[in-house]
Amino acid sequence: MSVTINFKNTIKKYGDVAVINDLSFGVKAGEFFTLLGPSGCGKTTILRMLAGFNSIEGGEVLIDESVINKTSPHKRNIGMVFQNYAIFPHMTVYDNVAFGLKVRRFGKKQIQQRVDEILKIVQIEKWKDKYPKNLSGGQQQRVALARAIVIHPKVLLMDEPLSNLDAKLRVEMRVAIKKIQNRIGITTIYVTHDQEEALAISDRIAVMNTGKILQIGTPEDIYMRPVDVFVATFIGHSNIFNAKLVVEDNTSNVLFKDGYRVRLSKMYDESQAIRVAVRPEDLILNTNSVGLKGKVILGTFLGQRINYEILLDEGSSVLVTQDINNLERIIPGGETVYLSIGAEERINIFDEAGNRNLILKENNYDGKKS
Repeated sequence: MSVTINFKNTIKKYGDVAVINDLSFGVKAGEFFTLLGPSGCGKTTILRMLAGFNSIEGGEVLIDESVINKTSPHKRNIGMVFQNYAIFPHMTVYDNVAFGLKVRRFGKKQIQQRVDEILKIVQIEKWKDKYPKNLSGGQQQRVALARAIVIHPKVLLMDEPLSNLDAKLRVEMRVAIKKIQNRIGITTIYVTHDQEEALAISDRIAVMNTGKILQIGTPEDIYMRPVDVFVATFIGHSNIFNAKLVVEDNTSNVLFKDGYRVRLSKMYDESQAIRVAVRPEDLILNTNSVGLKGKVILGTFLGQRINYEILLDEGSSVLVTQDINNLERIIPGGETVYLSIGAEERINIFDEAGNRNLILKENNYDGKKS
């Protein structure tokens, strides 16, 4: 049965320094919840607090309704998959997976039943008699995953489990992990700094920086409506423009530096300096003198799409992505082009400091609801 997880005003200190301070969030039963952020932001620290490997200096951590602050790690019934796999080189796949059950003194017949079942689920039954040195990185990661979930833990924790794999295998394994998690229905917290991985695998994502959660939401929510400029630029790529919000004659407009104007369907309260985030796929290239004027610096062909680096006349550089199927031609470097915004509803408008999304503010939503 799946469980809920709650951090309530949680504090973690090293000496007098609080690296996690007054942190509160919740994970739903059966959810695949990802902690995403740059290295050193506190993701693994949170995971280790939940697992019992780090002490908790304040607040509470709960699994369902039980506070586990003082519970010994081996009594928390948590499965963990590490970055370096941590499987025993002198044991076969079968013995590696069976290890946790043997420690818990399960009977031989029950061990065999559980191990055989989990080997089939993670699709490594044909390798059960092999040793780790004879397995690929992806196969070893499946062994580590099987060993973590064969004990039927309440919670599965995964700390950068795919970082040692090559790009193609990372994609294959993230799909496999999500399918396995869906099948067994276990509450899972996953740590990564890879934005694409988080978007592909998560039910919800918590974006972190400097020990704080900036936003919690579905992948779609966070990508489409980031709460601040940090989230907008960390999740995928966003072009950030300095502009003005001009409110006059019962209309609101975004006015860019060179005079290009985008009329907004939503009415705002006041004119002010703003920062505007536009995804590369939401900019439209044209040669019809409509939009922001610039020059193509580089076009990078990526198969299904082409990325253009454009140097605007006002001095900033932006990235534009176009689907190859919608192109009449590939624009060469040095050619003058104009950029317009394809869909007004897909842009994000922040205050001048970049700390607040004015669109979310208008909707009375702060992005941090869990």
